[in-house]
Amino acid sequence: MSSDAPRPPLDMSSALQALEEQQAKLAEFQRKMAETTTRVESPNRMVAVVLDGQAELREIKFLNTEYRTMAPADLGEILLRTIQQGRAKAAEKVQELMPAEALGDVDLRGVATGEADLSDVLGQIMRPALEDPLGGLPGQRRTQGEADDGWDRGRTG
Repeated sequence: MSSDAPRPPLDMSSALQALEEQQAKLAEFQRKMAETTTRVESPNRMVAVVLDGQAELREIKFLNTEYRTMAPADLGEILLRTIQQGRAKAAEKVQELMPAEALGDVDLRGVATGEADLSDVLGQIMRPALEDPLGGLPGQRRTQGEADDGWDRGRTG
C-alpha cells in the first residue's frame, strides 16, 4: 500500500547528531563494563569467584581449607553454583549500567541464567526496527496509523 504524499527528506544533520550521541553512550557503557567486576561467595563461605564486566571468570579463591576434605563432586557442585550465581549477578550489573533506551525491557539476567527464551528476547530487541525502520531518526517517526514504509510493492520490475 503506497501513499501519494511525498516523504520529507531525511535530516542528515539530526541523524548524525543522534548517531554521535548513541556512540558516546556506547563508549561510556563499554568503559564502565571494562571497569566492572563481580565477586560472589558460596553460601558456605568456602569459595569466592570474581567475574569481569562480561561475566567471564577471572578468579577462584578458596577462603578456607574445607575443600580438602570434600568429595570431588561436592566441590564441583559448589564451584558450579557459585559461578552461576556470579554470572547472574554480573548480568544484573550490566542491566544497571546499560542506558535504559538501549534494550528496553530485555531481561539480561534471564539471558545470562538461561531462564529467558532467547527467541522472545531477540523479538523484543528487533521489534522497534521491524515495526518502524525510521523510528530512531529525528523527524522521521511515523504517526499512529501511518503504515507506508515508502516501498512500492506493486511494481514488478
